[in-house]
Amino acid sequence: LKTSQSVSLALPVDGRVSIQVAQLLYQDLRIEKVQGQAVLQKGKLSFENLTADLAGGSATLTGELDLAKPGIPLRGRLRVEGIDLTTLTDTIFPAAQGSVSGSLAADSDFSGNGGTGDILTTLKAYGNFELKDGEVNGSPLLAELSQFLTSPELQVLGFSTLQGKYGLIKRQGTIDAQLKSRRIILTPQGSFSLDGPLNISLETRISPDLLAESGLAGSKGGLLKDENGWSLLPLRVKGEYDRPRLTLDSTAVKNQLEKGVSNELERQLQ
Repeated sequence: LKTSQSVSLALPVDGRVSIQVAQLLYQDLRIEKVQGQAVLQKGKLSFENLTADLAGGSATLTGELDLAKPGIPLRGRLRVEGIDLTTLTDTIFPAAQGSVSGSLAADSDFSGNGGTGDILTTLKAYGNFELKDGEVNGSPLLAELSQFLTSPELQVLGFSTLQGKYGLIKRQGTIDAQLKSRRIILTPQGSFSLDGPLNISLETRISPDLLAESGLAGSKGGLLKDENGWSLLPLRVKGEYDRPRLTLDSTAVKNQLEKGVSNELERQLQ
């Protein structure tokens, strides 16, 4: 739906419609068993618990479009459960750099203007997500981390869970999440832009066996340990998504040093 900001699509009728569609096809993505209620009243079009099966899971949408107002304001909530992320992203973002797989559950609230040329310029969204038993492959950030730690295996990273929360306001976003795998735990927190720039702290916890194989093996005595004996490495991500830069998080390093960690860590890493 695309209109100018001054155009409204209000219709001089009210009504309620039951929606039942056996199958829709978007490119190669099948959306099946679409059902729910659509209500048109006083220029507002509402969808009540519109459900569908897709990508091995299910989605539920509740929302409203105000057709009587310029820009067609919209708001709603989207919940997904058991979505095969590989199937979804391969269809919607076939040219994306890298891939993420796993079973996705997410709950998001959103608002914006449906009548603008680029909805992302007005979209506001926030919510939480959980991705289970997945793998990250070909990510520029993992490639940078792999080089930073001189550990080639990190370019393909399987994980048990990737969960957290996010916010997005007019192409500017925030993230607070954690990825847990067998040999490394990553905790990204910070801000990003859909246009590129990143500013994210990346607390990295490294298992003893991965540390022994990495380029940080000589820093064993200078890395702070957590309660499980994993080494803590405070990093910061700058640059852009396709060209990230990893550096030491100087504030976090200072905090570690004040806790009695040797200066040898900072000297070796820099």
